[in-house]
Amino acid sequence: MRKFFFFAILAIGAGIGLLFTVATNGDWGLGLVALGAGLLFAIPIASALTGIGPKRRNSRRQWRNPGTSSVRASLFKGDVPIRRWDR
Repeated sequence: MRKFFFFAILAIGAGIGLLFTVATNGDWGLGLVALGAGLLFAIPIASALTGIGPKRRNSRRQWRNPGTSSVRASLFKGDVPIRRWDR
């Protein structure tokens, strides 16, 4: 069902681009450019609304629980390292 809404939003974006061309009596070249611009704006909107796309890895996860660090030998020997916002 999410894919249906994803492609429906893409079709609406492309349709808005073509509608712009028809309203201005433009040629096919302008229509293709407007269709591309409509898709350019519709793709991130559709992926954000439907949740389709690459999942971001949470980079802050390692800062919340410093005990599960992937670094085995620390140079700080038990001290908490100075982070950028501590300076």
